[in-house]
Amino acid sequence: LAPNVSAWTLPESLVDPDARPKTFGAKSTNIVRSRRTLPDWIETPRSAVVPFGVFEKVLSCKENKAVAEEYERTVNRELKDAKNPEGVLKKLKSLVMRLEAPEELVKNLKDALVKSEVIKSATELEGARWDEAWGALKSVWASKWNDRAFYSCKKSGIGQQHVQMAVLIQSLVEAQYAFVIHTVNPSSDDKSEMYAEIVVGLGEVLVGNFPGRAMGFSMQKDGSRGPQVQSL
Repeated sequence: LAPNVSAWTLPESLVDPDARPKTFGAKSTNIVRSRRTLPDWIETPRSAVVPFGVFEKVLSCKENKAVAEEYERTVNRELKDAKNPEGVLKKLKSLVMRLEAPEELVKNLKDALVKSEVIKSATELEGARWDEAWGALKSVWASKWNDRAFYSCKKSGIGQQHVQMAVLIQSLVEAQYAFVIHTVNPSSDDKSEMYAEIVVGLGEVLVGNFPGRAMGFSMQKDGSRGPQVQSL
């Protein structure tokens, strides 16, 4: 596999929060660190992680040779010379979505999810359910080529060839609302105050580049001041 990557997917038990160099993202390590710190009566979501470099390995597999050749040509020629890159970015995302899963990845991913207790049996991810899961995984990889990600990297002087995606896999709760709570207000850095944002829908609505704004509010942790709406 890619340098420092020894598996297609890692079960939670093999995620070392203190490992260097990092082969997975901060959210993966924070979940594991939280589980090991919190008392047993506080439940945390089970997870597995597809490390950095796995996308590049999938792209290099023989079953994806034709896609890889077109992908490299699009990145190195079409995108480089494009005056209006939006169409090229859309093409790159569609190429990522055409990738086929190597058999070894399929088996390793299902085994990791079973070991992490995300699913009870590998048979839960067969047929249409596997197609849906594989499509979701590829959509995360493809998000590297979102307009916002592309222009942010360009503005920061970061070459897209240096951007790799690790993917955290968890069971999805079909919730009506999604929220994020900061235990320290990120705007003021006030440790006595927490800040929260809530939206209708799933977490993707909150963290993705969706139109509109979340309802944001702050409040004192000790209850001395009630919630104050900051955005709506």
